[in-house]
Order: sequence, then structure tokens, then C-alpha cells
Amino acid sequence: MANIFDQATSLAKAMAAWASAGLPLADRDEQKERHEICGVCPSLMCEEYRCGECKCYITIKASLKTSNCPLGKWRDLMKEGTGENKNMY
Repeated sequence: MANIFDQATSLAKAMAAWASAGLPLADRDEQKERHEICGVCPSLMCEEYRCGECKCYITIKASLKTSNCPLGKWRDLMKEGTGENKNMY
């Protein structure tokens, strides 16, 4: 289980990767796909809607194009070069 220091370190790395990539957001369809995958994952912490593996809030993590599932269940959107960004927010 990740402690608070590990969570902060993971968040800092994720934000640095996102910023260095130009702050790309996953489009609506990509976010929906990620939420559907997480919604049936046994690692889902339902009450908080957090990942039980990395402890990230799924709503935020799913919106960042540079994010990846710690269990490898999401497609790597950065490797796919999925074209124009249709921001959800």
C-alpha cells in the first residue's frame, strides 16, 4: 500500500510528465473508456473513486493523456498519437 510520501512522489512525477508533454488531456471517448475499465476493476476503491493500486483519484488520472493504469489496463494514448485534443473540461 502506498504511503503519503509515495503518493506525493507519484503525483509530482505524473504532473511533471504531463507538463513536459504540453498538458494534453484525454478526449471524452478516451476518458469514458478509462472510467469503464476502472469501474469494473477489483482494485477500485468505490467510496472514494480511487485506484487501489496507486491511490490516485480516477476522475483526475483518467483525464490526463499522459497517465497510465498501474496494472496496464489502459491503452497508452501518448504512444498512439491519437490526434487532436478534445478537452473534457
